[in-house]
Amino acid sequence: MDSGEEFSEDVDIDDKSTDEGNKKSVKKRYKCTHEDCSAAFGKPSRLVQHERIHSGERPFKCEQCEQSYTRSFHLKRHVSTVHEQLAVEMFLCPKENCGKQFVSRQKMEVHHENAHSANSFKCPTCEKTFKKNQQLKIHQYQHTGILPYVCDYEGCGKRFLMPSRLKGHAKIHKGYLCTAEGCNQEFPMWSALRKHKAEAHAQKHVCTVCNSSFKTRGFLKSHMKMHQPTREVFHCTIESCSRQFYYQKNLQSHIDNYHNPGQFQCKEEGCGKIFIQKASLKSHVARHRLPASGEKIRNAPTNRKVRSDKGQPKKAIAAILSGQPVTNSESKIIMRSLE
Repeated sequence: MDSGEEFSEDVDIDDKSTDEGNKKSVKKRYKCTHEDCSAAFGKPSRLVQHERIHSGERPFKCEQCEQSYTRSFHLKRHVSTVHEQLAVEMFLCPKENCGKQFVSRQKMEVHHENAHSANSFKCPTCEKTFKKNQQLKIHQYQHTGILPYVCDYEGCGKRFLMPSRLKGHAKIHKGYLCTAEGCNQEFPMWSALRKHKAEAHAQKHVCTVCNSSFKTRGFLKSHMKMHQPTREVFHCTIESCSRQFYYQKNLQSHIDNYHNPGQFQCKEEGCGKIFIQKASLKSHVARHRLPASGEKIRNAPTNRKVRSDKGQPKKAIAAILSGQPVTNSESKIIMRSLE
């Protein structure tokens, strides 16, 4: 019976105020630095415990079996409930006629707050209770099939299941404003704003040795290798060739281009040129198909359409507009009057 660990990784009842009448929110200053994780905590010790989820470290190991845990409390609970065979029904829900039992006080308190609190929200269809009204709205979609959150922008009326989705959608109507200093441009899409920032406000990464600038940090990092006093050099392995390169890929490209015979050969009579890439051979063969200087390609296919009025005398623009026969001199007078 060892199922309680996953319920208390990010919750600590010690963080709650003991004064039920004056609960204050703890400022969560200690944030997880792991990529794609937004967890934050009020104590540095809680952050250390949380980081073990990402690292996989489980320093608290049971001496009687192979189980290990991220927190000492989980190990103590495991020993007491599995190896010492203590009663696991010691934490009973205090609500009358409930009778649910839990292996930890923390789980019991969470259950009591969610299920029996005076501020809980009950579904009128299935009587399931929720701590927040937002959770109840999302749940009711299962019964009604109607998305609860509606865009109130005039002429829109799109509906969403989550308020966060509605908030993101609302920015389409408001637009995305560039926050760069001195720039007030607004864009309808987030992708358009990102493209604008990349082009107009791109951060330049400057080399501290030669002042060369680069668009990305990765390009600068590759460039900085040029200034290292001891840098790995790749020499050409072909005899009588003294070329050397700083990158393995450049060496391989040199060998393919200058030392290895190409696999694509031109089969035109009297040619026989060899190419490394098939595209180069294709472009080369096309040159053999070109006509000699001064010659015309006979029966060359064309997609141009023949004009319906070909061979007929051209009409003045005024005659076309008016539908009446007009001379060129009269056409000029009419066009001046229209201007």
